[in-house]
Amino acid sequence: MDATATKKRISAGKEPEETAVPEAIETAEDDPDEVTAKKPEDKGPLWQDKSDSGRVRATIWSHPQKKAGRTKYSVGICRSYFDDDKDAWVNTFYYDRQDLNDVIAFAMEAKARIDRLTGEQDPD
Repeated sequence: MDATATKKRISAGKEPEETAVPEAIETAEDDPDEVTAKKPEDKGPLWQDKSDSGRVRATIWSHPQKKAGRTKYSVGICRSYFDDDKDAWVNTFYYDRQDLNDVIAFAMEAKARIDRLTGEQDPD
């Protein structure tokens, strides 16, 4: 996408909408970056972040398993782009080469956060 098209979208007010972080996200008092498990009735992701470029976003979702008495976690990593034909921002799970470092960093961060939530650690 060329700079002219980008400037045109920005001047037309077509910036991607910011996704507000839900107020229900809890953090540990000793580490404001650490996320703790939420109550089942809470909605929204446990954690979310976006890359400095704004192109790649990541989220962690919790899925309480009532019968099993535990919680499973899933990770979503997507890239956003503006579709001129639809005149809207679109999320995709296909990445350009320039996005791969962000995808790797978000995957590692998500794994570390889920490990802290579940108490699991990678073997040394």
